[in-house]
Amino acid sequence: LTAVVTRLGDEDWDVRTATLRVLQAQSSLSDKLLTAVVARLEDEDMDVREAASRILQAQSSLSDELLTAIVARLGDEDWRVREAALGVLQAQSSLSDELLTAVVARLEDEDRDVRNAALGVLQAQSSLSDDLLDGPFVEPL
Repeated sequence: LTAVVTRLGDEDWDVRTATLRVLQAQSSLSDKLLTAVVARLEDEDMDVREAASRILQAQSSLSDELLTAIVARLGDEDWRVREAALGVLQAQSSLSDELLTAVVARLEDEDRDVRNAALGVLQAQSSLSDDLLDGPFVEPL
């Protein structure tokens, strides 16, 4: 798959998207390949970002290293990158409080789609700690 993965850096968005479709068809992907897919969450083209997001969402579990790389995208200046990262996190049912703290911070995002996506991540969690629910970003009712 190495020859295929190098096409993730192709100048044409349709080649990058087609490359991601090839990877999506694989029954399993190594962390090395998934790291390359995570980088595509920042792609300038929406189709490429969405294809990368679909691959990552289809993974039953992602390593802590990959989750940390995805959470790092929550600080991106492009709201679409932040939203794509949150979409991936929503597919993970058990995130650490450290990762969820970064998600809770997005409840204050300037973009409403990002705020909604952050709420989707929190809703998908099997349980949330009281510390998260009482954190600095949560206003009392």
